[in-house]
Amino acid sequence: GARHHYYNTETPSNMNRDESEFLKVVRLVQYGVVQFGDPCVRECHASREACESCWGGVSLEELATKERWTAAMRDENTRREQNWSEFLKWDWKMDSQFTWEDGKGLIPIPMSKQIADAKAKAKEREKEKHNKVVTHE
Repeated sequence: GARHHYYNTETPSNMNRDESEFLKVVRLVQYGVVQFGDPCVRECHASREACESCWGGVSLEELATKERWTAAMRDENTRREQNWSEFLKWDWKMDSQFTWEDGKGLIPIPMSKQIADAKAKAKEREKEKHNKVVTHE
């Protein structure tokens, strides 16, 4: 519930207090009294670059946004990422499946046209293959 988190980039209202409190908590961690809940607390206190590097290149803006996600939002994002990964495996080309028209937006291309276009492209490739002259020495 604190208004200032260790990965925030704005200047805290009392910078000296922030630093002295942080050093006290670091001492408690060193003595084993408490543990940091997040893995990158020290790095994020040191600098923005060290923080983003520790988090594997995740920007601080993204990190701060994801903190506010509910459990349902996190679950949905995981499903979305999995679906997107599956989608990319097929190397599906949007321009062969959809077209854009001003005023109408994204419009699916009818399957019959997709098949006809695919056949025409295959025929064109075959024609190009036959037109090539192969020389043997």
